[in-house]
Amino acid sequence: MSDIVQLIKQCAVDAVNAQKPVELVLGRVTVQEDIPNEIPLQITLQQKAVIERDFLFDTDNTYGLKKDDVLILLRQSGAQRYLLLDKLRGGSE
Repeated sequence: MSDIVQLIKQCAVDAVNAQKPVELVLGRVTVQEDIPNEIPLQITLQQKAVIERDFLFDTDNTYGLKKDDVLILLRQSGAQRYLLLDKLRGGSE
């Protein structure tokens, strides 16, 4: 019986997630080496999770970031991949 309940719960979660293909999140650059386009780049998200360059889609916006830049990102649903939209002016979350 508990297998059926778990299956129903998972179906409900999947249905909710399917309605949100992306999620808007803010993050702050916490590590940036002086060498452009090189790892390490670390971004700490509002939820205190830390992501590195490998988790970002590679676009022009991923270059030229500085430590403490506050970023606007979209998180791909069902994955830990992020698209950097822009830097937030003023630098505060």
